[in-house]
Amino acid sequence: MTTGVNNTAIAISKPDRKFVRQVKAAGGDSVDKCFQCATCSVVCNLSPEDCPFPRKEMLWAQWGMKDKLMTDPDIWLCYQCNDCSINCPRDSKPSEVLAAIRSVAFRHFAFPGYMGTLLTKPSGLIPLLLLPIIILCAIVWQTTGGDFAPLFQASAVVDFDYFLPHGPTEMLFIIGSIHIAVFMSIGLLRFWKGMQNSWGGAVKIGFISALISTVIEIFSHSRFSSCGSARYRQIAHLLVFYGFILTAAATAMATIEMVVFHNFLGFEGHYPPFPLYHPIKICGNLGGFAIVIGVIIVMYQRITNPKNAGKAGYTMWLFIWVTGIVALSGLLCQFMRIAGIGELAYPLYFIHITTVFFLLLYSPYSQFGHMFYRTLAMVFAKSIGREAKTL
Repeated sequence: MTTGVNNTAIAISKPDRKFVRQVKAAGGDSVDKCFQCATCSVVCNLSPEDCPFPRKEMLWAQWGMKDKLMTDPDIWLCYQCNDCSINCPRDSKPSEVLAAIRSVAFRHFAFPGYMGTLLTKPSGLIPLLLLPIIILCAIVWQTTGGDFAPLFQASAVVDFDYFLPHGPTEMLFIIGSIHIAVFMSIGLLRFWKGMQNSWGGAVKIGFISALISTVIEIFSHSRFSSCGSARYRQIAHLLVFYGFILTAAATAMATIEMVVFHNFLGFEGHYPPFPLYHPIKICGNLGGFAIVIGVIIVMYQRITNPKNAGKAGYTMWLFIWVTGIVALSGLLCQFMRIAGIGELAYPLYFIHITTVFFLLLYSPYSQFGHMFYRTLAMVFAKSIGREAKTL
């Protein structure tokens, strides 16, 4: 709303107090300490010269300007390297405030909205876990005739296909992938339209060119090299990032082997379990070990050096733990199968499939979706010529 005073237009903002409380609850409780000295924007190497972050975001957060923050690409251009928080004279922790705002943004754009809310509080963990557990237990019940006992007994020959057949499991993940694509697209489309309406500006490069440039940056994680306080993040993120790529590639290749070569063409030797020297196994194991190492680095830094690493909220810790359990359980159940320890192999495999389902199915509403929102924000920023001062 605007009003005229001496022929001057004055913008009047109505603070959203509920939004301020959400930011504080998500880990941005230090926002009120900021007194707008701009030290954070000066020390940040990733902040653009024009309208730099995170100073303006701290002000908007204090005033509860939710609409501006939810459509602000700058909150996603922050890599939470913590340079701003370490140099802040008021200990207002701008990097943690921006992380909290991003957490609120998931809920804002999430479809359906209640899913985003469930993932932000510990009480939502039980119903979220129950869904994949119930579905997978139903598959096991159907496959074994309701006799779960053999799964917890010693067995020299371990066959995961015995109690969780690959066919129904793959169909489950195909349906889940369609869900992910549709619901994630709705949230991202809302975000893109919001940025266009809020920022506008002349388009300097096309969407495809901006996307290609962004993808190159993401695969190299080059922006992390501009951070000073948490340089370990580049190594840890690269390990987890490429670990996911390798495991996803192994899964895709295994599916092609089973469906095309074994089922349709009838070739023998194209059905799991594959030997350890098989290229698919090598690819999957390398990816699994990379994720485990990356997660250990992140957890170690956040626990032993919280000042430099920054405080992680509930949603971040949930993502870290689930990611680590997915990779570790996958590796362990494989080795238990090879060793013929069925009483451990089967439960570990069930845990692995459950956490994989959890991680992927809820990705539009969790830290996993962070990657997609950041990618879109980077594409938009490049399209309007908004680049970091060091690039």
